[in-house]
Amino acid sequence: KPGSSEYVTKEAIHPQCFAKLGYNKVFTGHYHNMQSLNKKGDQTTVERGFVHYLGSPLHQDRSNAEATPVIWLLRKDGTISFKENKISPRFVKARWGALQRIGNAAGALIRNNYVDVYLGDERPGSEEIKKFMDRFQPAAYEVFIEEKEKESAPIIKGVRANPSNAIKQYVASQRQSKRFTRAGLRFLGRVKE
Repeated sequence: KPGSSEYVTKEAIHPQCFAKLGYNKVFTGHYHNMQSLNKKGDQTTVERGFVHYLGSPLHQDRSNAEATPVIWLLRKDGTISFKENKISPRFVKARWGALQRIGNAAGALIRNNYVDVYLGDERPGSEEIKKFMDRFQPAAYEVFIEEKEKESAPIIKGVRANPSNAIKQYVASQRQSKRFTRAGLRFLGRVKE
């Protein structure tokens, strides 16, 4: 069956349909991740591919967090390749504990990106959260700290309802000191106290 998903719509067009119509290669619209299929509908390399889902050239929202944005190159001689888009901002999901373990390397992950940090089972104190936000928030477009990852609920802006006491204390200290950045205001404005 076409694609990497377990679910395929009834209206799906199998790559063999394109082959019967005489096409040599097929390039088709947006799918979060790029992928290439052979004429049987199995995933394959770009070089051996017949139908190519182009993927997204840049991250548009948090649903692209796991996707690698790519730009395809189709040359006059018929060869195709792609380059990873390393210029545009990305939506990044990261766990608090993992960011702490990688230390300074976390800066490269966060810089110029939209970052959702999930505390999970970690319980950092308000000072630890403050230190983290002071260090990384200026480098990112937005940083949001979440209690835990919830696939079913969209992550729009800020901290979800029922934040831990550490997050509440951090928010209260920021409000008192009136140290607000534009992203910080969005972060702080969503906390329910």
